[in-house]
Amino acid sequence: MDLRLLLLAPEGKTREIYHSAIDKLNIKFDTVGTFRELYDLMANVPYCGVLIDLNTKLRAPKNESELVRNISKHFPVAELRCDNDTETIGLFYEGQSNEGGSLDDFANRHCKAFEARKVATEKRINLNFNVLLSSTNSFDHANVERSITMNVSKGGCFIFSTNVWQPGDSAWFIIKDIEDQTPMCGKVCWGHEWGKGLVIPGIGLEFKVFDRKQVDEICNTKIDKWVRV
Repeated sequence: MDLRLLLLAPEGKTREIYHSAIDKLNIKFDTVGTFRELYDLMANVPYCGVLIDLNTKLRAPKNESELVRNISKHFPVAELRCDNDTETIGLFYEGQSNEGGSLDDFANRHCKAFEARKVATEKRINLNFNVLLSSTNSFDHANVERSITMNVSKGGCFIFSTNVWQPGDSAWFIIKDIEDQTPMCGKVCWGHEWGKGLVIPGIGLEFKVFDRKQVDEICNTKIDKWVRV
């Protein structure tokens, strides 16, 4: 599998500087803005390493500190500090030389030798529910995509999709295999387009409009009723 990194950085100039530097290495990477998005994406997509903006890490809520520790235990992680005035990047990662680190050294010496993997999580259940997916709550025939969930949790789910979605989009869906088929809505936190690498195309959703009984039924479904991923 190709070398693929995940970058956590805020939107704006800092992110643009990071993108420019990584692009020069000619490697694949994805970008998220929060640790929750990072963790959710890593639960579904295999990565060889993680790049974390230090200021974002320092400003993260305390309840996300455990996510950071878990990722650092199992993946090569580099912390980045960006000087927006000079557009220079400083790095710190385990195993760097005494002269300092570099993106090229981290990516090609540390991450390239690391077998791409997903982050381990017990909170997500691999269940394939039949789903009607739509960009609107009207579920017009032209806008509906027949799909399935790849995994579910109490806070969200990953739905297979070959359509193009953007982070922040609202995705409406009906889960056909539960009793209450009232349309639910989720915010698209991240997505992978069809044909862009050896990953399952689809969207990671955070539940926004739903009934708690629907989520309880989803998460309490006996696994032997459904096909495992």
